[in-house]
Amino acid sequence: MGRIDITEYIEQVYKDTSSYLIKYITLKCRSTEDIQDILQNTYLGFLDTISKNGHAGIFNPKHYLLRIAKREIAKFYEHKTAHDTVVVASTDDENYVEKALDEFLEQNYTGDTGFSVEMFSLIEGLGPLATKIFTLRFVYDETIDSIAKQLGITPSNVKNHLYRGLKALKEQMLCEK
Repeated sequence: MGRIDITEYIEQVYKDTSSYLIKYITLKCRSTEDIQDILQNTYLGFLDTISKNGHAGIFNPKHYLLRIAKREIAKFYEHKTAHDTVVVASTDDENYVEKALDEFLEQNYTGDTGFSVEMFSLIEGLGPLATKIFTLRFVYDETIDSIAKQLGITPSNVKNHLYRGLKALKEQMLCEK
């Protein structure tokens, strides 16, 4: 199997699975800043397996990546919890995180299929749960019942977050003009 075939395979797997994995990781993350790191680690684990063993043994890449994502989420938060007692971040670290998040948002949440970066920043200000709800509702076009089920909350709670969030966003946008 040549290098071109592996490259095409990886590109096709990414195309077929990226939206699903982003959605899954978004649901499971404590903070939106963690999504890109976990997604990146997931695909790096996948690439590492392919480089060592080839892709012939991977029968369902979506499920294989989902297993990797679950492990990466667990590792990420286990590691983060152990080291988060006192964190002193330099401005360089903060800029790096913001730049990486902006690049992620530009790739996945702009244009006709999602929020602009500015809008997503306002939505993040509503809190992690509201951010997940807005992402699932407006980017992935999930129903209110589906969102409630995925997040383990009631449909009325989802509606409250949406309506309060929309009201807050409207007020913020009117104040900026």
